[in-house]
Amino acid sequence: MGFFNFFKSKPIEETLQTANDELPEIKEEDFIDNSDPEEVNNVYKVSYGTGFPIDAIYAFLKQGFEQKGFDDAMVNPENSYKESGVSLIENELRQLFEQVRLRYRNDLRLLQVQIDNMEKQGLPHQAATLYARKETYEEHMAKIGDMEKKVENKEPSIMSPIYTYERGFLKGLSAKSEIILNGNGERR
Repeated sequence: MGFFNFFKSKPIEETLQTANDELPEIKEEDFIDNSDPEEVNNVYKVSYGTGFPIDAIYAFLKQGFEQKGFDDAMVNPENSYKESGVSLIENELRQLFEQVRLRYRNDLRLLQVQIDNMEKQGLPHQAATLYARKETYEEHMAKIGDMEKKVENKEPSIMSPIYTYERGFLKGLSAKSEIILNGNGERR
């Protein structure tokens, strides 16, 4: 019974009043931001090219892999490790080709359905506009095929990611040699 007497020691109104007096005031500006939204800078946006999926391939080709090559050389300076890194980049590029190609194939199918619908409805202008887009997609598919052949033939025009990786790897080997020559990083 002593437990229930504890609650009866203060009247409920007095307890509520005390609790209300101790709470801090919450202002609207403390939890609602009415300012204009700021531009998010950590979003990767392709600001060049066609505005189509093929831009993902061009972005990959422009990407430098020098730092990755450098880091890999610092971890393991063996040539087999470098060749493995080169192979990974080539495989990533091939996967990107396939992803973009799949996207275009899907878009081409959808466009063909729309073209057929427009033609059946007697809207030749809209059908022609869609057909032009279809031709663009087909050109992009052909370009991707050309790029794949260039990768297979190791043509310099498309091997920039590999070249930057190899350059970084060589810089890493040089840096690692310098560290060894200088007594594990201590300058003489």
